Amino acid sequence: MSKIRVLELGMTDNVGGIETYLFNQFKRVDSQQFHYTFFNDNHPCLAFEKDILSLGGEIINCSIDARKSPFHFLKQFCIALKEGNFDIVIMNANMFSRKQIMMLSLAKESGVPVRILHAHNSNQSFSIKGILGKISEYPISAWNWKKTITQRWACSKDAGRFFFSKQ
Repeated sequence: MSKIRVLELGMTDNVGGIETYLFNQFKRVDSQQFHYTFFNDNHPCLAFEKDILSLGGEIINCSIDARKSPFHFLKQFCIALKEGNFDIVIMNANMFSRKQIMMLSLAKESGVPVRILHAHNSNQSFSIKGILGKISEYPISAWNWKKTITQRWACSKDAGRFFFSKQ
């Protein structure tokens, strides 16, 4: 039986809530059924990197800064998708971003059958950054979430409302 190939997006070099959650999930998943790969999105290293590798996980390192060179970043991401032949892509997010939408859209176009957006934060909605982010991203987000992701996950009801409104 071939393993289900999972690509996790959204992990950073900071040992924070998302990183701890992802690592704990990875440690507990049945490694006979699933193979996990983490996408390192221009960080010097990932939180728990040595442990991930020692437990059989993989890390794809992308040294291109998406803000400075979005086209080259997305091209590199497409290559990773095609080479990885993933069954599931999970985007772990604290905030709306066009980069997240583009990455999930490219996963869809690359034939990844399951594309999950996992909302981890609800507090941003009360900050200036959160309000401006939600306003600036709303038109593209509202259109793309429905067409791009196959599952919506949230760490709380508030996080779900913040990311997915009434969906």
